[in-house]
Amino acid sequence: MNALGQETAPVESAAPSRSGARKQVKYPGLFDADGNPQRLDAFPEDYDTSAHKPFIRKDFNDETIWLEWRAEAYEAKAKAYRDEAVQIRTYGSAEERKAAKKLAAYADKFAALKAELASSGLDVDGILSSLDSKNDG
Repeated sequence: MNALGQETAPVESAAPSRSGARKQVKYPGLFDADGNPQRLDAFPEDYDTSAHKPFIRKDFNDETIWLEWRAEAYEAKAKAYRDEAVQIRTYGSAEERKAAKKLAAYADKFAALKAELASSGLDVDGILSSLDSKNDG
């Protein structure tokens, strides 16, 4: 309740629901210290899509801020869809994509191990070339 005895925006709990999912709450910056609604002048840096409900046009003093935020979200989704389409075209079936993903994970682990060994002073390229020569003969 505010100073006039009027109901203000309800404070929703962020506690897990029965399903285990967290309930999203309105972004706290949309309310002043008394709990009265206020509009934002810029997009907040600490906004978390998993914890806060999505903004609406009326949440901002300048509607273009909301429009640009939505456009960026749709552009990110479009890029993800294009990347997925390229991946499917490149690697083919689901099994082939799974194998390629596994290979990429091993390659990342190998690069990390190689860097770790090199930083400890080992001649990683010498070790690898000796292993290659053993495998060839």
